[in-house]
Amino acid sequence: MQKNGDEIYEQSYLEFTADGVSKGNGINILKNYLGIKNEEIIIMGDGHNDVSMFEIEGLKITMENGEEVLKHKADYITANNNEHGVAKAIKKYVFNIEG
Repeated sequence: MQKNGDEIYEQSYLEFTADGVSKGNGINILKNYLGIKNEEIIIMGDGHNDVSMFEIEGLKITMENGEEVLKHKADYITANNNEHGVAKAIKKYVFNIEG
């Protein structure tokens, strides 16, 4: 829930995909096609539609404001989206730059 002045509202959305379609399946197809090893994969996500990716072996990163289910599966929790969490994780794990 978010508060906007005196109003409290909840955001929601729907996603429609065909059976068998998921981000996790997409990553598996791409890594097999390109010959990428699991230890070379960094997975980042923050919502329920990212759960299938977190079933793949590799480094799993979620945002500070990510869904709890991902936080329990994550290897690392980075800053939230508004604090450039993805950029901070890339600096840390790709470029080995702290801070």
